[in-house]
Amino acid sequence: MKISEVKNLPKIAAPGGRVVAEVSPEFLKEKGVGIVTYGIAPNEVVEFPDTEADIQLFTRTVRPNSDAVETLLVVKRNGQDGYFSVAALRRMDYQGNFVGPVCKDLQKAENDYDRVVKTCGKKLTCKEMTKIKVRKFNNGVATDELTEREVPVLEYA
Repeated sequence: MKISEVKNLPKIAAPGGRVVAEVSPEFLKEKGVGIVTYGIAPNEVVEFPDTEADIQLFTRTVRPNSDAVETLLVVKRNGQDGYFSVAALRRMDYQGNFVGPVCKDLQKAENDYDRVVKTCGKKLTCKEMTKIKVRKFNNGVATDELTEREVPVLEYA
């Protein structure tokens, strides 16, 4: 996907005073939060930018009046312009076990910038969902309490 081909990006939802901003790819060299609101659905195909030059990113604060942001990459979803939460490329359970072949393949990347660059020119899909245990958060702080969450298993398409 060439960024010049992107013509109809949907508006990023920003409820409750959340702030959306465009950022440079360099932003990905900082550790981001693990929130995934633009993930992948079963049988969906997500096409990543062709090259580093095609990477376009936005951030959205996770709560009003928060500095924590979710990072969204511009992609094609089943041929339509859309977004993908970068944190989905490093999905893991509370013990640090990466979920699925794509996350396992990218686990040794230095940061999210390296993860996104390694996905350039690729397509991902989800053929199955799996249940993992993750920590509960209270106002952005991890607790000792666990909860089960169903998540997609990312595979190369």
